[in-house]
Amino acid sequence: MKRAAFATAVCGLTLGATGCLPALPEQHGSTGQYTATVPRTAQFGQRYSWADGVSVEFSRPTPLRSPLIGPGRRGVQLTMTVSNGGSAPLRLPMTKLDGTFSERGTGRIVDAEPLVDKVGKIGISPDAAELPVGRTIHWQVGFSVSESAGTLLVAASPDQGAKYQDVTFAGEV
Repeated sequence: MKRAAFATAVCGLTLGATGCLPALPEQHGSTGQYTATVPRTAQFGQRYSWADGVSVEFSRPTPLRSPLIGPGRRGVQLTMTVSNGGSAPLRLPMTKLDGTFSERGTGRIVDAEPLVDKVGKIGISPDAAELPVGRTIHWQVGFSVSESAGTLLVAASPDQGAKYQDVTFAGEV
């Protein structure tokens, strides 16, 4: 799954709207209609919005120091922002994050391991159960990646990809 997300991101970043993988269907509105879409990508620091007004954004990555980071790895931290411009509350425990890291020079692809540090207030899910319509929430997420420089890819969806197709955010770390 993580390699598929990486391939989707690479295709989307290098080929733009032409895409290179089969598009996944996305439901639009209350009509129940599904339409094919191209792979969805964004850079860290950009916001991605779905047709109904729900959006996800990640800050640019910053270094993270934590005792949870193992030898030969380093930590990166991002602020994840979810805004509900939709017509119904979002169930936030359903938020999805998958990380992949591509090492510069070697091209080696490794998992970007999510970090959960209650003391440092770094986690992969906010404390709130729902995000009401018209509200925005921010929380810190962290990943453990290789010591080498490279590209971090984070596939995210506000609802585990059930209603909102994943969008892959990318950036150098």
